[in-house]
Amino acid sequence: MVSINEDQWHKKEAGDCRVDQSGFVSAKGRAVGRKSDSVGAKGLAVGRKAIRLAEKDLQLAEKAIQLAGKGFQLAEKLVHLAGKDLQLAEKAIQLAGKGFQLAEKLVHLAGKDFQLAER
Repeated sequence: MVSINEDQWHKKEAGDCRVDQSGFVSAKGRAVGRKSDSVGAKGLAVGRKAIRLAEKDLQLAEKAIQLAGKGFQLAEKLVHLAGKDLQLAEKAIQLAGKGFQLAEKLVHLAGKDFQLAER
């Protein structure tokens, strides 16, 4: 602090807050301090609200991840079921093939029976 005269006010390096030689802060300095406190409190409230919103966003993201995981599990189950359906279809084709072979054998036997009946 640089003093010009003991009876005059002197500016601090930080700004408009004026202090006399005894350290007494002027009314303007106190008003600036109160305004600064008010702005700081508003900034703190805005910061807290931003934190709450970020926490909600995080919760929503976690839920989205859980839902995506459930969707993936359902897709895996559907693929598994489709694989079982494919296996069942393959078995049905095999059985149909065996049924066709049996039908051929029956026709062959019927032909033999017909030949025996003709004799």
